[in-house]
Amino acid sequence: IDGTLDTLVATIPCGDRPLALACNFKDNKIYCANFKSHNLTVIDGVTDGVITTVPVGGYPCALAYNFSDNKIYCANASSNNVAIINCETDQVIKAVSTGLTPEALVYNPQNNRIYCANYNGNSVSVIDGETDDVLNTLPVKKWPKDIVYNSSNNKVYTANYGDSSVSVISCYPGSDVPDEENEESAQEFLLSQNYPNPFNPTTTIHYTVLGSQFTVHSSIHTNITVYNIMGQKVKTLVDEPRRAGKYKIIWDGKDGCGKEVASGVYLYRIKTKDFLQTKKMLLIR
Repeated sequence: IDGTLDTLVATIPCGDRPLALACNFKDNKIYCANFKSHNLTVIDGVTDGVITTVPVGGYPCALAYNFSDNKIYCANASSNNVAIINCETDQVIKAVSTGLTPEALVYNPQNNRIYCANYNGNSVSVIDGETDDVLNTLPVKKWPKDIVYNSSNNKVYTANYGDSSVSVISCYPGSDVPDEENEESAQEFLLSQNYPNPFNPTTTIHYTVLGSQFTVHSSIHTNITVYNIMGQKVKTLVDEPRRAGKYKIIWDGKDGCGKEVASGVYLYRIKTKDFLQTKKMLLIR
């Protein structure tokens, strides 16, 4: 369907019983899960032609796109696993075991984790978006059928078909909660995920500077810099001494010369004498 005219412009053949779709907006590709064919159809978003077919597990029924690492996650209901597809090669790079009958997926960009609702397992599997390891399995009420992520409060919600209820999961870390500056409260170095993410035109980055009995009343030189995906510096946000505490900084999507940067994935890094941490964020104009 043409998004400008709202008219049907093509019908694309795919596998048997197409059941779920996910859009990879970085590569302009659409992934279609074919329930009875046990595979995915990859569609070119420009030509609307079929690029390839990717075999996955039994009865694929849900998809989620991880834009931070450019991967598609596919819940295979009869295989009790989630297949991970590298979007550059369109090949399965890993399959991780979940609870019984995974039927719904959602991606949390704040902590780069995927949450999988296991219908007959009465649980939610939490998958690390970078390592693709299962970090935890959380019990919920009977037959979780659907799952959504609320970026406003960093929580995941499951619709429990067999219990007439909704379970609420507080996601880690809660980086969207504003931090009060408090010299005595900092326990560790921490660079939180920016919020909102994706963003346009501004986003907020929360960070914590370590305090100890020796440094809590002195300053630590702290640098926070934004880089493009090629590792080239875009803009320095912080480059000055900071006392131990929690802080936040806003990036306006502009480079060091005040010019708006293009849409894409950017890296932001905190660096002190003894600490270095980097995270990804996505700007969509």
